[in-house]
Amino acid sequence: MTFKNGLENVVFYGGRLQQQKHIDLPEDWTDFVNMSTITISLTPIGSHQELVVRGIQGNRITIQSKSVIPIDCYYHVFAERNDVES
Repeated sequence: MTFKNGLENVVFYGGRLQQQKHIDLPEDWTDFVNMSTITISLTPIGSHQELVVRGIQGNRITIQSKSVIPIDCYYHVFAERNDVES
């Protein structure tokens, strides 16, 4: 585990996902960030939804829910930048 002090070389992207199962990241993310460092936080809205990240392919993150209700959640995606040394 690595801890960093002071300024970090991290970018984030967030929003709300409603009745969809994909988070589409900005087009330049694959060039701008180290895709292997992506961390995703999901916060269900309204009820427990058993949300999981099914996978990441290119700029698209696929979310899966075991619940029968449509997906409704806030999300935050974090990743380390490529243009700044860690």
